[in-house]
Amino acid sequence: MALVVQGACTSTADVPPAKEPVPTLSMPDEGGRPKVHKGAIVIESSPANLVALLNGKKVGNTPLTVDDLSAGNYDVTFKDEANGDVTMTVELAEGEYRTVRHNVVPRATE
Repeated sequence: MALVVQGACTSTADVPPAKEPVPTLSMPDEGGRPKVHKGAIVIESSPANLVALLNGKKVGNTPLTVDDLSAGNYDVTFKDEANGDVTMTVELAEGEYRTVRHNVVPRATE
């Protein structure tokens, strides 16, 4: 991978400060354990109104948001009778919101 630099950096003042990471924990629950924020996957398609599955279970028609998800890997399947189903794997971190989008490419007609 090549790094292309344009201009010159003459001092560290030219470099913006690093942003602090956003914490994923909040105030402790009744048992004294920190609460973990759940994540979400936004599922979109073009055209809209495709049936969407999350790990093989129907969650609705696009566009939609599936929230209250724990960290982990999720398979998002777009059901498309005319052009074939498409499955994408999404890795979700704690408290993360991810968007999955499928742009339908129509099959060539003979």
